[in-house]
Amino acid sequence: MTEGLECPICKNAHSNNENEAAEDCFVSTAKGHVFHYTCLQRWVDEGKTQCPNCTESLGRNTVLRLIGVQSATPRRVSLHQEAFNSQLKDKSLNNPKTDTSLYDLPCVTAKIVALGDAGVGKSSLIRRFMNETFEDRYNATIGCDMNVKTIEVAGKLVQLHLWETAGQERFRSVVTNYVRNADGILLVYDVTCQNSIRSIDRWIAFAKDYGPPDSIKVLIGNKFDQKERCIISKRKGKELADRLEMPFFETSAKSSLNVEVVFRTLAAEILLSPEIQERNREEKMARSFSISQPEGKHHKSNKGFNCC
Repeated sequence: MTEGLECPICKNAHSNNENEAAEDCFVSTAKGHVFHYTCLQRWVDEGKTQCPNCTESLGRNTVLRLIGVQSATPRRVSLHQEAFNSQLKDKSLNNPKTDTSLYDLPCVTAKIVALGDAGVGKSSLIRRFMNETFEDRYNATIGCDMNVKTIEVAGKLVQLHLWETAGQERFRSVVTNYVRNADGILLVYDVTCQNSIRSIDRWIAFAKDYGPPDSIKVLIGNKFDQKERCIISKRKGKELADRLEMPFFETSAKSSLNVEVVFRTLAAEILLSPEIQERNREEKMARSFSISQPEGKHHKSNKGFNCC
């Protein structure tokens, strides 16, 4: 099983038969629920047409292969590339969607902020997700950088605003401005650096002090590809995540392990949060109300404007 990710189907139904458990590529449903390809195929072959985790129907254009989510036995992937049955046949399992109908879907925005010590790989994770690239050379983020990527989740286009933040103490006052109104927060540590996981509690406190109480938080142990240098076990990361009551993934920005899963899972959780959606609606209404006010109520003169 891929580190940090478990297929609910084979874990619950096939845990006693490892040969049958599908150690192949992972796929995601429209709502971001992740399963082994062959486990979900078996599920549908048994006549079950709803997602094992919810009531969402499994039909065309609802299942996507997760690129970069590796399996324990990659050689088996080629053995399971036949299309699903007629309900799931879709070339999107192997290729990104290009259907122009996507532009007709409702679109929502989600602000995601990555927090963690300097050098843990926050920027590398975002860069890998954005354009599938990785740079070995470390370049510290100065202040904050923002990237935008749109994905489809649960029949909606989700425009992710991804904020890379500096981990150095001297930029902390700058970072506070960007944590406000965050819908999702990635708390990242380096599995090769003990101090980085010790700092997570401090970053949690920082997020609670300056971020919304309803933001979705995910704990990430990055640089999993450096197994020979790893000093923080998966068990320790999982114990911390359980204590903090948040999902946990081990990732590698270098190999792309679990990177796409993290962002798709976070996007799905944000969509499913009524508190976040209500907060975003209120903020949008407040902005619209402010813009629609008569000009005289905001300016002493209707000639020109100030840029600051």
